[in-house]
Amino acid sequence: MRPLIHSSLSFKQQEKFLKQGIQTVEDLLQRLTQPTELGLSEEEGRHLNAVLRRDLEEAAKTVYGKGGPGDPSVSNAGVIHPSDPKRMRLDAQGNRSLAGAPRPVGTGETALSLLEKAKDCSGISTLSRDLDELLGPYGRRGVVPGSGIYEFTGVPGVGKTQLCMQLALSVQTPRHLGGLEKESVYIDTEGSFLVDRCSDMAKGIAQRLAGNGGVSAGVRAGGSLTDVRRLLDGVHLWRVFDLCELLCCLQQLPQFVRQRKEKGKEVGLVVLDSLTFPLRHSHGGGGGGGGGGGGEEMAKRARLISSIAQQLRGLSASAGLAVVVTNQFTTKVYGGSSSGGGVFNLGGQGDGGRRETSALAPALGVTWEHSATVRVELDWASSDETAVIRERQASRQREREGVQAGTLGDWPRKARLVKSNCGPQGTAFFSITTDGVRDAGVL
Repeated sequence: MRPLIHSSLSFKQQEKFLKQGIQTVEDLLQRLTQPTELGLSEEEGRHLNAVLRRDLEEAAKTVYGKGGPGDPSVSNAGVIHPSDPKRMRLDAQGNRSLAGAPRPVGTGETALSLLEKAKDCSGISTLSRDLDELLGPYGRRGVVPGSGIYEFTGVPGVGKTQLCMQLALSVQTPRHLGGLEKESVYIDTEGSFLVDRCSDMAKGIAQRLAGNGGVSAGVRAGGSLTDVRRLLDGVHLWRVFDLCELLCCLQQLPQFVRQRKEKGKEVGLVVLDSLTFPLRHSHGGGGGGGGGGGGEEMAKRARLISSIAQQLRGLSASAGLAVVVTNQFTTKVYGGSSSGGGVFNLGGQGDGGRRETSALAPALGVTWEHSATVRVELDWASSDETAVIRERQASRQREREGVQAGTLGDWPRKARLVKSNCGPQGTAFFSITTDGVRDAGVL
């Protein structure tokens, strides 16, 4: 299908329709049968219909030849005209096809062949052993490419961006050390990506690899930063400022991934940090119930979220890369008198004896909850949990001959796996140090 951003509509018009969850020319043409639902007059609808069909005619010329389907210089046997309901389609990867032509369904692979491929696929390490074991299915540690969408959610400052930057660098670990040796794309919607902080984490990885023979002798001697620069050069930062720019980025991602592969530089990870921010500013709300604005606005928002999730899942499957998305927390208000873990009384006894309670919950509502393949909630470790971590790490240090026990640095964080299609729920602890994400406890 032809992306709407490739049409001749003005940027303002594209933005208007993209915010309503319309991302392709074909979808907009179908919706224009009832222009009033899009806030357009009948005359405006007819004008846009003519413009979009002309766009499809022009696009068809790139397939059929200079003069389009009627050009006698090309064979038109079996050709379907763009004005026909079975018109030409440009898919998300930019491949030209006909909507009336048969489409392959599935890959035709057996379960055994898929299992063999899964065994050969390494995960992207977070550099925290406990966290890798929590995330990795069936013995594979870390974030596994091609496994759908990994979501990290939590309160501000808990370490979502730090974890994403760590993964964006770790995906470049050499293959002979168990890594993927691929690049990453980092889509930053909040402006939270700090290059100085990323540089510190790259130095930490370079020093870690130096002990395993993964980098040059110059880095081991502390004299050269060549490998640090290489790690930073492998992170492609895309800074977007609103929802329309985000949707454009997602449309361009497949082509960018394909171009990098043609240059021998494969992309192994796409990070979206975060999805919540542009949606909140564009559609308002963002709470656990799906935001405000009435039923019509909620329906548009749900369609848009589903479309974004479908694009990310499709990219993960087709390109065999990992997708990580961060989500914010919001306050979800409940009615009734029951209360549970994390739920507190907001207003006491209201009219009629009704008590309202609330709890922190991931934003974007049920639509996104079902879209994410793996959901991990990040939080701070409690005092009791921290005491246990301290004792466990001290015991580990005593088992290592000649290594003195260190001190507890950054206050430990905990990652709780609440949803996964390939592993049980569980909890892992980790710390964020100067060098990046590490096991919770001693430095």
